[in-house]
Amino acid sequence: MKKLVVIFVVFMLLCAFSWPPENYEMPRTVLDAATAEKSLSGLRASAGSIANTGLILIGIITSVSLISTFFKRLFLDKLDKPGCRFSGALCKRFRSPEPLAESHIRERDLNSTGRIRYRQGSDRS
Repeated sequence: MKKLVVIFVVFMLLCAFSWPPENYEMPRTVLDAATAEKSLSGLRASAGSIANTGLILIGIITSVSLISTFFKRLFLDKLDKPGCRFSGALCKRFRSPEPLAESHIRERDLNSTGRIRYRQGSDRS
C-alpha cells in the first residue's frame, strides 16, 4: 500500500511539471532621461537636506566665534591697559598670573610652617 502511494505521488509530480522548463524572456530595462530623473530625485533631496544642515552648523559656529571675539575685544582687551575701569584685583588677576602664583606659594609655605610649629608645640606637652 505504501509503495502505491509513493508511486502515485511521484507520477503526479512528474505530470504536474513539464521538463525541461521553457526559456524565460527577461524584459529589457531601458534607461532614459525620465527614468533617471525619477530615480535621482531622492538623491537630490538628500543632498539638499545635508547641505542645509551644514549651512546651519556653519552659521552657528561662525556666530559663536564672532561673539567670543567681540566679547574679548570689548571687555578683556581693556583689562590689559594701565587705566582700566575695573577693580584693582580684577585687573591684577588678568594682567599677570605671577602674583597669583606667588601668593599661592606664600600661602602654602605659611601652612607648612604653621603645621610644623603646631606639631612642635604638641610634642612638648
